Amino acid sequence: MFHRHGEVRVSYFPRMKIATPIFVTGCARSGTTLMTRLLDGHPDVVVFPTELKYFRHLNLPSIFPRSKLAQHQHPRDAVLEVVSSAYLSPLYGEPETVGGRKRVLEVAAEKIDATTFRDALHDVAEVTDHGSALLHFFTSLMDGLGRPRIELERVHLVEKTPFQEENVELLLEAFPDARFIHMVRNPYAVMASWRNRAVRQLPKPELPDMQRSSLELARANRARFGEIYRVVRYEDLVSDTKSEVSAAAEFLGLPFDPVLLEPMILGEPWQGN
Repeated sequence: MFHRHGEVRVSYFPRMKIATPIFVTGCARSGTTLMTRLLDGHPDVVVFPTELKYFRHLNLPSIFPRSKLAQHQHPRDAVLEVVSSAYLSPLYGEPETVGGRKRVLEVAAEKIDATTFRDALHDVAEVTDHGSALLHFFTSLMDGLGRPRIELERVHLVEKTPFQEENVELLLEAFPDARFIHMVRNPYAVMASWRNRAVRQLPKPELPDMQRSSLELARANRARFGEIYRVVRYEDLVSDTKSEVSAAAEFLGLPFDPVLLEPMILGEPWQGN
């Protein structure tokens, strides 16, 4: 693997130098989706339209044990599990069972060629490690959008999965120039948001522990990784969006564009969850 500032050469495409990847993380219901949607319309990024939850399908130690979805050993098996999951498969035409994503699926149906996207996702022969696994989803998305894969040398891929803050070291091994935005929010507001969304995958007694662990990792990762790890308060993002988004764009190396003030999904307007 070869890398230098601003680009990284990965084993999946030995001749492709992808632009700095961006990962948005934090406790669920802390504004990770809003931050991602604000980045979505920028001409210099390509955002995966749903969470991948890739590391949750691997046999890795976790401080968020209730978030584990499978225990696969090989990245290829984890990718296939993600591809067939109820969270991703509706993007290429399978029935929706997750709920609450009507607008996302409407835009995906308009923008993505479902057959091309599905076929590309299932062709995992080149997946050998975490870097090639995560890049596989974006090259498949580019195929589905009818855009050349080589554009990933210019545009920054953006992926959002809550509770991924414990996998920063693995992500940096795969993408040494990655940047991270960790969203935090008032814990009481997080609990209210979970209640209002009727999220029942996790017993309520575990939610405070998960919030506390996420906040502790926000502090620890910022101290450990310094300038590549930015922590953003949800309350600041909604009360002073322009300032926060402008600062985030500078941190990510993106030229400011007014489109950053409008939430988007695959470049189309998005009104929220």
